[in-house]
Amino acid sequence: MLRHVLIPLDGSPLAEQALPWTRQIMTPDGHITLVTALHMPDALSPAFSGVMPRGRTETEITGVGDYDKWEQRVTQDVYRYLDGVAAGLKRSIASSLTVDFVVASGDPASLIIEAAQEKHVDAIVMSTHGRSGFQRWLFGSVAVRVMEARVCPVFMIPGMQTEPTKEAMAPRSAAQPT
Repeated sequence: MLRHVLIPLDGSPLAEQALPWTRQIMTPDGHITLVTALHMPDALSPAFSGVMPRGRTETEITGVGDYDKWEQRVTQDVYRYLDGVAAGLKRSIASSLTVDFVVASGDPASLIIEAAQEKHVDAIVMSTHGRSGFQRWLFGSVAVRVMEARVCPVFMIPGMQTEPTKEAMAPRSAAQPT
């Protein structure tokens, strides 16, 4: 049984598929660190400043006027989400379980690796998002990068569902073949 594990979460049901497996490998009085990386919306990125569509403001497009306000709002939402996950883990594993959070802006793989090193975790338990081929090449694979860092053992939980693509989520017209 492990005493301290790290679980990366991005708010998706796919990432949360790692949670039930944690119950099987944790000691009831163990420690779990939940890690979430924040991502800046493209419209707020300094690289895109001044490139707003004509007649539209950052606030109309993103719902916030600047990065600091966006980050504050998203960070609060992430902590509420992680509090809920922590409460569920304590109910399912043991109330004596300790759960802490690491929330920061940046590259998810780097954040996971750094948190695992700093916290001296026994293992990382994470779900794979099932990307392959071109998507994996284009976006990189957080899971592969974490495993290659060889910080500690990594338990890879295969996602039992795939993430919907933009094409799959787009409504089909009657004229499109199925």
